[in-house]
Amino acid sequence: MTPLNPTPTTRLAEVSPEGADTFRKLREQMLQSGPLDNTTCELIVVSGFAQLGWESSFKIHARRLVRANVAKAVLQHGGHGAFGRHDRRLPGGPGAQMDRRALRRNMSRFAD
Repeated sequence: MTPLNPTPTTRLAEVSPEGADTFRKLREQMLQSGPLDNTTCELIVVSGFAQLGWESSFKIHARRLVRANVAKAVLQHGGHGAFGRHDRRLPGGPGAQMDRRALRRNMSRFAD
């Protein structure tokens, strides 16, 4: 898989390496401080990005799940979870969310 470049964290590191390092540490601490495991947290993030239509962010976090050996079926279930509440009034205005075809297209790019 080709990495998405530059990711937001990569862009931050170009401007402020210390800021990027601090952001990574903050994220790790936040994930470790709660009762949910990393996989569950990433599935929540992926679902939110799918709902908002943020395809680049969706792909970054979906790839993180793939690297963690999360099964494709689990990733698909998490990604499709956003469509249980398909509210077009979310930020970004009407049509901002990824539609089901775009979600399937993105899901098909990940490991079987």
